[in-house]
Amino acid sequence: PSGAIYLDGGRIAFARASWVPGLAARLRAISAGLVGPAEMAPRRDGDDADDAAVAGLALQRGYLTPAGLHELIRSIIVDALLVLTVPLAMDAPVAGIRFTSTRTYWTEMFPRLGLDEVREEAFRKAARLAEHGLAPTTAMALCDLRAPAAVLTREQWAVACRIGAHASALDLAARRGAALSDTLECLGSLARAGLCAPVR
Repeated sequence: PSGAIYLDGGRIAFARASWVPGLAARLRAISAGLVGPAEMAPRRDGDDADDAAVAGLALQRGYLTPAGLHELIRSIIVDALLVLTVPLAMDAPVAGIRFTSTRTYWTEMFPRLGLDEVREEAFRKAARLAEHGLAPTTAMALCDLRAPAAVLTREQWAVACRIGAHASALDLAARRGAALSDTLECLGSLARAGLCAPVR
């Protein structure tokens, strides 16, 4: 995965990764009618100005409270840090890391998070996800239930309904505009319940 972590005064203002649904996608998942084509000129996916504008619109229209926006941004930052800093394999190569000064669009509505607290949360999630033994790119397929019944949460059911022939957590998170780590957690729970399994 590729991505960027935006720092402001040594604290994280925002982060993005190619494997993580961005802020605009997550906000649109909350309300499909949040941004119409007439309200915002189309921009390339992952545009900082687009994310900031959609966040402002979500607050203005009451789809989200400032606290809700902060929680959503924190989730995106943790997911991005998770895929950018936690190795997928023991000898996973790092193609390049660079620091650059850039213009940002992160206003006061974006929280500034401490690097240590975000890193600790990302590592806690990584440890939980490691128990499932699934990578974001592991393709999963539904399978016949061996037990008489299974009890699913609403989130697990939403993920199971979108698997189709097969899908990875990466695909499902992008389709749903959901957190990658939450999607992986759901897939792991579904696999443990015997409802899906990795495609070999």
